[in-house]
Amino acid sequence: MALQECGLNLNRVSKELQPHGSFEFPCAGYASHHTEKTEDTIPWHWHEEMEIIWIAEGQLKLKTSSSSFLLSKGQIAVINSNILHYAAAAADISERECLRCFQKMLQISPIQYLLKYRVMQGAKMLLEDPAASISEAAVRCGFDSPSNFTKMFRRFYNCTPREYRHMQIDGAVCHR
Repeated sequence: MALQECGLNLNRVSKELQPHGSFEFPCAGYASHHTEKTEDTIPWHWHEEMEIIWIAEGQLKLKTSSSSFLLSKGQIAVINSNILHYAAAAADISERECLRCFQKMLQISPIQYLLKYRVMQGAKMLLEDPAASISEAAVRCGFDSPSNFTKMFRRFYNCTPREYRHMQIDGAVCHR
């Protein structure tokens, strides 16, 4: 995952419009450097994704609608989805540190997160389009083969995609 330049595109209600990552991997890393100058202040905004901020050097003043925090070198802030916030000061992060922070904060590696996300999207597709085959769902959520999709699906849902679809239609559920 390459780091991207940080920038905001906000709508009229301050929602960030920039997509983060891709459908297959809804996660992105950004590197930015901010000073206390007004032009370096990140405007109030919110987004549907969770945000993790790691301070590589200096300090960062982070504000939400209800709190204010002064973060220093080595500290991490996690901002939940749909929370209005803005930040100012210095913040840089390496790709390796981003991945390490991801693992530390979510207790799951980025690869496992991606697999889980893809499987969950596949489960959603199975129910939303009952006429679609398991193979179609596998390809649409990023798996290269139906057998690999089924193997990962079983790992997260303790049943096959076919069993899941039938159980959901019949009102039963797979045990996670």
